[in-house]
Amino acid sequence: FRSGVDSDAAVFRDFILRYLAVNNRAGSAKYLYGESYGGPRTAVLARRLQEAGVLLDGLVLQSPALDYNSNCGISTGQGCCGYLPSLAMVGAFHRLTRPLPTDLSGWAAQARSYADQVYAPALQPFIGSGVQAPALWQPLADLTGLAASRWQTSLNVAADDYRQWLIPGQLLGRYDARMKAPSGSALAAEGDPSATWLTDSFAAGIASHLRDQLGYRNASTYVLLSDAISVWDFSHAGRSLPDTLPDLAVALAQNPRLRVLAISGYHDLATPFHLTETDLARVDAGRVRIRNYPGGHMSYLDDTTRPQQLADLKAFYAATLA
Repeated sequence: FRSGVDSDAAVFRDFILRYLAVNNRAGSAKYLYGESYGGPRTAVLARRLQEAGVLLDGLVLQSPALDYNSNCGISTGQGCCGYLPSLAMVGAFHRLTRPLPTDLSGWAAQARSYADQVYAPALQPFIGSGVQAPALWQPLADLTGLAASRWQTSLNVAADDYRQWLIPGQLLGRYDARMKAPSGSALAAEGDPSATWLTDSFAAGIASHLRDQLGYRNASTYVLLSDAISVWDFSHAGRSLPDTLPDLAVALAQNPRLRVLAISGYHDLATPFHLTETDLARVDAGRVRIRNYPGGHMSYLDDTTRPQQLADLKAFYAATLA
């Protein structure tokens, strides 16, 4: 047995089938909620469950990495066009864009339009043969806050470079680029200040939740991070890195009732919101609702976003049961 995309989905499918049978829950409403890598997990698992006869009511995708091949932070040689609107939102948060937006959704719409209609057509010739586009350097600087000289160095700016370059001497977070820490500091030492800041709180939170809310008792310790990724088999459907949009499309085709809610944070530089939007454009858009909020990868950590996201989740669940 080798841990990977397909074997993981099979194990989860078999566990859920057994749980439903043992607890007599076949008639209950059924949802999958997948965050980050849990997004592609959810797409594949939904298909596998429905092929086994378990129809689902809804899928929630929180900051999903649905197609690893479209993400320039994961797959080499890709253009980073899908990241540009996120860079624009991050630059605006740090008050480095021109102008400074007063309407976040309007600024996001402007950044999407520029990314798709102006930046993307210029990026492909640059990736193919290094052809630059000098006319874009200053507009890109105005949009993202990153100096025009940086865009002149490379028109295809990756998120990790942007995190180091935007504010000299500071490293921005990957999961939430609103957070920054001095380069070389303890918060920056592990490469993502936003993750380092949260780790201890998450460790305490899951321990309390398992013990006090769920009543789960086990002698082992919950592991927040492990080296499983180094032995994980990411191959799926004939590709070395997973593209799970076809699985999601099949799941939707299998079940006319099935609906999807996709959630992203504007300031997430791991799974940028516009990349998720363009990925999901490959499936039945009429059955997919997309909601973007101020915040990072874990958008629900934002005190303003959390009640909005909760209300949207409740509305989604209610609509699927109506």
